[in-house]
Amino acid sequence: MAFIDNERYNCAQKMFSLFGYCLTSTYLIQ
Repeated sequence: MAFIDNERYNCAQKMFSLFGYCLTSTYLIQ
């Protein structure tokens, strides 16, 4: 597995979580 520095990985995790949250909110509102 390629080395991924922690900061970048955490940032990606937050972005995906936020993206998922936005998708879920949009879906629930509709």
